Amino acid sequence: MQIVNWPVAKFAPYERTLRKNDPVVGRMVASIQEFGFKIPILVRSSGEIVDGHLRLKAAQQFALTAESAPPPPLEPVSRVGDL
Repeated sequence: MQIVNWPVAKFAPYERTLRKNDPVVGRMVASIQEFGFKIPILVRSSGEIVDGHLRLKAAQQFALTAESAPPPPLEPVSRVGDL
């Protein structure tokens, strides 16, 4: 698997997603500000999101560019506090 950064505009939300998570976007933004963008947005080669709609909404609020878009590789951590 190859991890690459894409411009936020390239992602296409899955139209039939059942989650209604708009009320918690602010919490995701706060989490990214505190811990960084640690969990990647998983997409098909077409750009359709498989997992990460909430992270995309938070990224759009940050107006992330391709250079700053996730995902960085994570080092193994032994405790939650080490994140």
